[in-house]
Amino acid sequence: MPDITGESAQRADLSLQQDADIGRRSLAGIWAGLGLVQFALLAGTYSSVHLLALPLFAATTMSAYLLRLFLILRKDHIYQRNPRAWRLTFCATLICFSSAWGLLSCYSYISSGFSDWNSLLLTFCVLSISFGAIVSLTPRPLYLYCHVLPLLVPPIAVDLWLGGNGYGLALINLVCLTFLLMQGRQLSAQYRMASEDRRLLESAKKMAEAANEAKGHFLANISHELRTPMNGIIGMTELALETQLSAEQRDLLETSRDSAISLLHLLNDVLDFSKMGANSVQLDRATFDLARLVSETTGVFELPAKEKGLSLDCEISAEIPPAVTGDSARLRQILVNLLGNAIKFTPAGGVRVDAALESKGSREVQIRFAVTDTGIGIPQEKQSVIFQPFAQADGSMTRKYGGTGLGLSIAMSLVELMDGRMWMSSEPGKGSAFHFSVPFRLPEAEEDRAVHELVGGVSNPAPV
Repeated sequence: MPDITGESAQRADLSLQQDADIGRRSLAGIWAGLGLVQFALLAGTYSSVHLLALPLFAATTMSAYLLRLFLILRKDHIYQRNPRAWRLTFCATLICFSSAWGLLSCYSYISSGFSDWNSLLLTFCVLSISFGAIVSLTPRPLYLYCHVLPLLVPPIAVDLWLGGNGYGLALINLVCLTFLLMQGRQLSAQYRMASEDRRLLESAKKMAEAANEAKGHFLANISHELRTPMNGIIGMTELALETQLSAEQRDLLETSRDSAISLLHLLNDVLDFSKMGANSVQLDRATFDLARLVSETTGVFELPAKEKGLSLDCEISAEIPPAVTGDSARLRQILVNLLGNAIKFTPAGGVRVDAALESKGSREVQIRFAVTDTGIGIPQEKQSVIFQPFAQADGSMTRKYGGTGLGLSIAMSLVELMDGRMWMSSEPGKGSAFHFSVPFRLPEAEEDRAVHELVGGVSNPAPV
């Protein structure tokens, strides 16, 4: 059985959207219509010919316009209380307004003839108003019918009744009426199709977001569960290596341990990536020695760099405060990712780590880091790709150098999470430089010292 409740809800949503679009589209037409009424009254000679018709026309059209303007401006308040009353009143304003124009045209044709200036002016205005409403009222064909039929049907009937030149004018009005009704029907159908497509697109987007969130939670959970047995395998292998073993057994266990460690690193990357996708990464706030952290993290890579015959240098500016407050573990993770990539993709030469003070305020400092290598480099057209998940500059690198392509994506996400920014510069064959700048809070003692340094020159001015 069809979902009646769902279909009713869809129709209600479509009806609400149609009226909202009509209200938005009609506002400009109302101001233009008010100006057209003034133009018709000033350009014509109705005051000397149609003494009674003119006040009735002016009062009806202006009242209908102002009431429609009130309905649009107060739509949110009125529509929320009674949508049906809003629609009926809106239709009534259209009928009154169009009937006033149509009946005044009929009266002018009967009293003055078709060739009179007032009749020609009214014919021009009626046709302009008819075509002007085709866009603003097409979301609801009923509104268009309420506007066009009272505007053109009475003049057509009078033209046919008068005969003579009226037949030609009736034919013109009839062609215009037929075109407006057919075109309005077609535009309304296109509007409904576009609304349905937009609804389906929004629904598909929500489903995709929900699926992506579920995938992120699944990866986070499964990665966390896999890390526990992997740590057990590594621990047991380390214990086995401490026993009496033959050379062949030791080689096999060391290979097994190294493979398990590589798999653990992969699981850690997937876990971090899934946490970021699920927006569940929380930053810690603790005071630490930034210079020491950078130095120790660089020192971890001395052995891998030495095994490849690479130099590894670390330069830390003396201007950096001795203690800062932030997430030291995430900063270490960023540096490990960048240093690991730099050593991996550098066959000869060296790797250098720099940390410098970019700016200093009374409560925080901005530190700029750079990891520079003399490796293979990255082409200009690939530099924007490597920060995307599971991406490397060249697909063959996955086979030659290994890795998942998550390191840089995770590093950039962490930098952005810490309110920093990351960028790079590279030249194929000459190396790459990855920069990132991150703010850190100053501990209370450092804040007091920074404030004293900032205001010291003002509070203790130098003697003249």
